[in-house]
Amino acid sequence: MRLHSIGWRIALGVIGFAAPAALADIPYFNGFETPGSVNDFYGTSGVAGSNITQVASGGGTLGYTAAAGNDYAEIRNTDNFSGGLGYSGYTSFGMPVTTPTQGFAESVDIYLDTARWQPILSPGSDFVISTQAEDTSPGVTGEFMNIIFTVTTAGTINVSSVASSNLATITKSGWYQFVISFVPGASGDVENDVSVLDSLGNVVGTTHYVSPTPMPSSALGGNGYMIFGPWRDGFAGDVLGIDNLQTFAAPEPMLVGALPLGLALLRRRSRR
Repeated sequence: MRLHSIGWRIALGVIGFAAPAALADIPYFNGFETPGSVNDFYGTSGVAGSNITQVASGGGTLGYTAAAGNDYAEIRNTDNFSGGLGYSGYTSFGMPVTTPTQGFAESVDIYLDTARWQPILSPGSDFVISTQAEDTSPGVTGEFMNIIFTVTTAGTINVSSVASSNLATITKSGWYQFVISFVPGASGDVENDVSVLDSLGNVVGTTHYVSPTPMPSSALGGNGYMIFGPWRDGFAGDVLGIDNLQTFAAPEPMLVGALPLGLALLRRRSRR
């Protein structure tokens, strides 16, 4: 069974464990520069600040230099959450935003480490992040999108999504930014851009997607959650580095399908 095929069901089972304590809106930014910054990450037990550690550049288990600022975060996998699959936790970007919006994106930086991210002798993907837009219709689950990481050959990290089976191929270790947008489309439905940028803001992979079961643009609320898992037991030593969790309004003026054109500028701004 493909890992991403059950990822969303696992994620939905753990979202209800805890309620975020702080109000939030778009834009949201968390560079993990303060001790309390980890409290918008809810681990396997749903406890704020669990399965995550704020670390200074050069410190922690991984010893990476932060993508921006002086600190980043290490997240940890809880193995065997479900039959050989682990799970780390989720962020709500401060709190889900249910008010209507004209389009927004959710983003995270992840350090892709070709030395640590080694093949696991199990079929399927190794690590998945999933995100969603809130639906303003009561009782309706918002549209989701994912990014899938698979390592079958040492030194090569394949990045895919439900939106694209070949989003990017990474052979150089470093920080990469992963961006998922939810934007009203000309058809009257929500459409998505899924993009990968390198540490200099260069777009190394992008795709445009219209879900076969789309959300009406009129029902588009703000951000929901970003979920880190399923995560193959033991993959990457059960520790990953993340930085710069953020949400932002889609750049204006911005055509659907052209979001990557504005991402390099947004990335430079986020580094200040």
